[in-house]
Amino acid sequence: MQRLFRKIAVAVAVAVAVVSAVLRIVLTPQMQISGGFRWSYWIITLMIAAFAAVTVLVVLGKGRLPLAQELVPAASLPLAISSLLAGGILAASSLYDGCMWWIFQKTPPPNDQVISSLDAGALFLTLVFGILGGAFLVWLGVVLAEGRAFRTSRMALAALAPVAWGWFRLVRYELSYASAVQVSQSFYDFVMLIFTLLFLFAFARYISGTGERKPPEKRHRLLLIYALCTAVMSLSGPLTNLALYITGTITADNFSWLAGIQDFGIGAFALCTALTLVFGNPVREIPEVDGAPEDILSGEAPLPLEEETKTEEPPTAEEVLREMYPEEKDW
Repeated sequence: MQRLFRKIAVAVAVAVAVVSAVLRIVLTPQMQISGGFRWSYWIITLMIAAFAAVTVLVVLGKGRLPLAQELVPAASLPLAISSLLAGGILAASSLYDGCMWWIFQKTPPPNDQVISSLDAGALFLTLVFGILGGAFLVWLGVVLAEGRAFRTSRMALAALAPVAWGWFRLVRYELSYASAVQVSQSFYDFVMLIFTLLFLFAFARYISGTGERKPPEKRHRLLLIYALCTAVMSLSGPLTNLALYITGTITADNFSWLAGIQDFGIGAFALCTALTLVFGNPVREIPEVDGAPEDILSGEAPLPLEEETKTEEPPTAEEVLREMYPEEKDW
């Protein structure tokens, strides 16, 4: 029953991602032609209801979620592959955007050119941390596939690179004119950026083991919630843009400028993270040591030693004679 609620939460997130993408593909051109975006509020309501349902179902699904370091190789393989793909896409797209900016002075969405010095600084840091974050995700995919992902201080520091990419990307969005439009137009991109940042930060804590003070059964619930919400937004947005581009109506999509291939990679990675947390089977149950069972996996705490068995020493000759002749007193 504990896993059932979480399985339902995964099903709800996948279903809403598909339904919202279909609705946006069908209704976006009509809303542009009619000049009103009232139908967009129905899609937004559906997404908000899905976020609430996912949160309730995850909270109801009690029980400890497995760590990536404990999973059997088959269970961690989807997470490893999605990390490789997301990291490769993120690094390649950041390099491409950097070249386009350097050679043609063309910047990635939401602006097609630099509008201020702050925008230039935010864009530069976004590209730098996009390359570093992509490299980290590629490395993480490799070590997860090989089964040697141990929690270290260096991993904790490197895991912040994707978080910094998401943060500076959000800063650049807030500096642009796209953030000033009405909610029906800005909701999809803004909420996608927020959940992406929250997911990447929660995943950094999950994979590095920093800042964990909650009981084992309460750990990583937020990661599962953020992963499913990120999957809804980061999968439906790029699919909508791709469909509108293929049908030749990309100009009609005035309120999903930012969602691109890197977001689709992060969305797939978030979905695989959720699937791993819900369906992954640990190698073994990890015993508690000082309230931090994960330290055993990273080599930071020794395994609990079994109690030493006491061996009795053989009796001496005097003790044997005393037992055989108890009436004698001079032994």
